[in-house]
Amino acid sequence: MAIYEKLTVFNKDTYRKHKMKAGSKPAFTDTQTVPLLAVEFTEACKEYPIVFVKSSPTDEQLVPMVLLGLKNAENLFVDSDGIWSSRYIPAFVRRYPFMLAKAGDEQLVLCIDENFDGLNLEDGVALFDGDQETDYFKNLIQFVTSFHNDSLVTGKFTESLKSLELLEEKNLKAELKDGREFLINGFYVVNEEKLRALDAEKVQTLFTSGELAWVYAHLMSLSNLKRLVDLTVIPG
Repeated sequence: MAIYEKLTVFNKDTYRKHKMKAGSKPAFTDTQTVPLLAVEFTEACKEYPIVFVKSSPTDEQLVPMVLLGLKNAENLFVDSDGIWSSRYIPAFVRRYPFMLAKAGDEQLVLCIDENFDGLNLEDGVALFDGDQETDYFKNLIQFVTSFHNDSLVTGKFTESLKSLELLEEKNLKAELKDGREFLINGFYVVNEEKLRALDAEKVQTLFTSGELAWVYAHLMSLSNLKRLVDLTVIPG
């Protein structure tokens, strides 16, 4: 969540006359990983390596991420202007600068990054037409809500993998054409041997829930590590 610099509750009265356009400050140029929803695996696996990462150093909860670079603070899929070269852009990126967050009474409220300069009074798509929400804003709310709901499904998916003891920490090694090697650690992947050893009932449960397809999408995505190597610019 570090990409959100100053998260605050979205107040309709405050932003009633505001419009939305692309921000002048690229938000994801130095982001090595981005959270991914389980429902995105089948599309994201075609372009990015999908790995699992601890949500914090002290937390055992694992979160699926797309790996965007071989080095810290490196995104090989976006240029200095914030333009993505990949065909599929993760929903986490498309959701920014909005998100749903829990208020003190557990109610979900719409929040926005106040430091996002694409929200302005002059140019872009209007959020409101008088007192009424525009279709653009209604669709935005629907997207952010769907993201929240899908994130709950994603949490259940990762817990399912943990309960089956399928996830293991693994170092990913990438070798550049000039002989340099990158060792990327702190990531978790599905152990294929343990997956094949599951009994029929557990496999059927994974298949029926749709989670087995996500597991195989994750495993296939790891071949995209070579794409990160190909995208890495070698000095000189």
